[in-house]
Amino acid sequence: MTYANLLGMIITEFIKGIFSLEICPREGLGIGELMIKSDIDLAKELLVKEHLNICIVRDGLVVFKSKNRGIQPMYKAVTDCLDQLENASVADRVIGRAAALLAIYSKVSNVYSDVISDNAVDLLQAHDIHVSHKVQVTNIKNRDKTDLCPIEKLSSTITDTDYDKLLDKIRLFLISISAL
Repeated sequence: MTYANLLGMIITEFIKGIFSLEICPREGLGIGELMIKSDIDLAKELLVKEHLNICIVRDGLVVFKSKNRGIQPMYKAVTDCLDQLENASVADRVIGRAAALLAIYSKVSNVYSDVISDNAVDLLQAHDIHVSHKVQVTNIKNRDKTDLCPIEKLSSTITDTDYDKLLDKIRLFLISISAL
């Protein structure tokens, strides 16, 4: 295969939206060489570079990003742009049970989290969603680390098929803390 053929294939795939493409000098790459990134790699990179708390990428394009904390950004992504989330990749700082259920509901294909709960990993894997993380913990704690996260408590009795109940409980919680 010639360089021209390879370049043509890469450009075709980029146009189809399968990969994000950068043409830039990087360590190990010469000027003008191509670097192909997966959606999850792009989401993880933007999470760090832009100091985000969540970044969702699909077909090489950012679908949603936020610097807000807690469940609010994932809730907003699901309620505001659900139709764009199927097969997307999510990079988030913290994923607990509720965020995992929202990821399942929105049919994302890939989830990365800096911190993720055991329950979230089990749920995501049971629904064939690829999971990667830095740290896996037994439970997600509240912000002052004195108890379980209130959203973990709220979602503990919700099944992985009762999404309307979950969305309603999260909405009411966010209203109660003036986050909506």
